[in-house]
Amino acid sequence: MVPDGVSSASVSTGSVVKLGCPAQTANVLFGAKPDSLNWLSPGGGSAPGSTSAGRLLDAGALIRQHLLSTGFVAPAARLTCDNTSTTGTGCERQPRGDPSDPIGAAAPLDAAGGLVCLSAPQAYKAGWARPLHEIRGGVYDIIDDMYSVPSMHTSSAAFVRIVLDQAGVSSSSRSKRERALYISYRAAQPAAGYDSGLPTALSGRVWVHQYDEIPDARPADQAAPPVLLAVLDAAPPPPPPLQQQLQRQGQDPDQGQTPEPAVFILPGAFGEGASLHIRVTAKNSTAATVVLCRSTLTKEADESCYDGFDNDW
Repeated sequence: MVPDGVSSASVSTGSVVKLGCPAQTANVLFGAKPDSLNWLSPGGGSAPGSTSAGRLLDAGALIRQHLLSTGFVAPAARLTCDNTSTTGTGCERQPRGDPSDPIGAAAPLDAAGGLVCLSAPQAYKAGWARPLHEIRGGVYDIIDDMYSVPSMHTSSAAFVRIVLDQAGVSSSSRSKRERALYISYRAAQPAAGYDSGLPTALSGRVWVHQYDEIPDARPADQAAPPVLLAVLDAAPPPPPPLQQQLQRQGQDPDQGQTPEPAVFILPGAFGEGASLHIRVTAKNSTAATVVLCRSTLTKEADESCYDGFDNDW
């Protein structure tokens, strides 16, 4: 079920153009006509309903237009920091900064060029996906727990959702809010397949988002979108002896490249002094292995969850 409203679009010069989509505030929630009609014409530049020949609508553009018209998905932001703390003064939120978001930064590509699909929190909000693992209440459930996180293309249940500390979450909104972390793995598939439009640099990565909304059949709050906190990759194996020698001689062409980090720390995830550590230990074409740890150290360090001492829970 989606809000009532009518929107229209046509294809012009290879892209979808909106022709009078109503403002989000004009949508009538749960009225007598709960379905939303999106008129999309395959005719190049023709009016809705025209039978003139033209370029066929591609799936990525159609899905994007429908989600934007109904308002069920908000374009994801990205948190960027100049240090390792997500609460430091050097952090800022970049609107539409998620490079894997087809509603925002990632362009909707056609089937031949590849599709970019929704992130885990967006798909969850839209009611298209559900968590494979959901952790709520007792945070002791995630003491050094290891999870196999399937690629989003494998199933509609393929991500981990962790309910975080709810301090400061507004309860006055018409929609219920629940602050949560979403851990997903996305591996690009062959042409026309799921996430086939993800660039090589973004494929085979673990994505960590935070989002406060739930799938409640209401439009998303565009002012409080999902936020991409981290993009993680499994730590690479040690280089072979020849490459080690080239590195020592300064002749390795890969030397100096900065890989994605394998560890992300969210301070205060479960309240003051209770941080969440996320570590990617392995991956393949269909799944990533992720280890979750709750640490109660006042000052966090990358190895505080994995140093062999009893300083984590």
